[in-house]
Amino acid sequence: MVKEPSDTVRSRRSDTPGEPPRIFSPSPGFAHGSWRELSGSCFAGPVLLTSLQALDRQQAELAARYPAGIGTVNIIRLDSASGHIGDNERAYSEGMVRKFGSRMRANATIIFGNGFVAAAARSIMVAQRFVSRARYPDATFSTLAAASTWIAKELHYSDEEGAAALAFFLALFDACSPINAPK
Repeated sequence: MVKEPSDTVRSRRSDTPGEPPRIFSPSPGFAHGSWRELSGSCFAGPVLLTSLQALDRQQAELAARYPAGIGTVNIIRLDSASGHIGDNERAYSEGMVRKFGSRMRANATIIFGNGFVAAAARSIMVAQRFVSRARYPDATFSTLAAASTWIAKELHYSDEEGAAALAFFLALFDACSPINAPK
């Protein structure tokens, strides 16, 4: 796993399954990264506009690199103080969906947490997706393993690539923990 202290740092990578993902943790409670045509984000705190802008830049780079489309993974950690999104951040996020929607091959959202709040959040996401009628496969999960299995199938990955996708999900999850964020 590659952890970078700043969003401006870039690492070399190749598209082989054994290659580590690129992970950036520019602020506590937020990480984003990529592995092959997968763009990922993890929020373990309030959603900040600067975090969405960093994710937007990463997705634009991937969309240019993979003209056939990209897959996205969004991890929301309800085991921390995440979940708050302001009006500006919500509008920016909706703009990102419109911008990259035609380039999306699949999207997996993992709402990590236990109890009623996490279950309700997952239910709201499913209902929202039903109403929005995305043109690409879009699913919500409670575990990283289930999401990686699903996205690997949607992106036609081999078993080895599916295992590498799970490693990417785990690296994102670890990087966005506030205790692992740079000080």
